[in-house]
Amino acid sequence: MTVSLLNIPTMLRNIIEDTVANQADIELITQPTDVSLGARARPHVVIAGAAESDAAETAEALLSQWPRSRILIIATGGRQAVMFEFRTHRTELGELSPAGLLVAIRSAAAAPGEASGDCRVDHD
Repeated sequence: MTVSLLNIPTMLRNIIEDTVANQADIELITQPTDVSLGARARPHVVIAGAAESDAAETAEALLSQWPRSRILIIATGGRQAVMFEFRTHRTELGELSPAGLLVAIRSAAAAPGEASGDCRVDHD
C-alpha cells in the first residue's frame, strides 16, 4: 500500500517515517507541503497535518483530489487523528414512475437525517 505525507511538521514526519520504515507492505511517499500532486500518485492513505478546526475542510480538499484514498488527518500537536473517506451507499428505489422520481429527488436533496423515511413509492 502507498502512504503519502502532506503538511506534516518535521518532528511528526520523522516519527511516522521511523514507525513505517521496516514495514514491507507500506511504501511511504514523502511529498512537498502543497496538494498539487494531481494524478502522479494515487495513495491508498494520505496522512495530512491540520488544525483540529480545519480537519473536515482539509479532508474535503484531499478527497476531491484522491476520492478513493482514505485521509488520515493528524491534528496539530500530533496527539489526535481522524480518518475520512468517501463511502458509496446504495438504496434500491424499485420501479421508477414520475411520482417515484419526484420522491427520489426530494429524498436525495434532503439533509442527512431529514429524509422522509423510505423513498420508495408503492405502485397500485
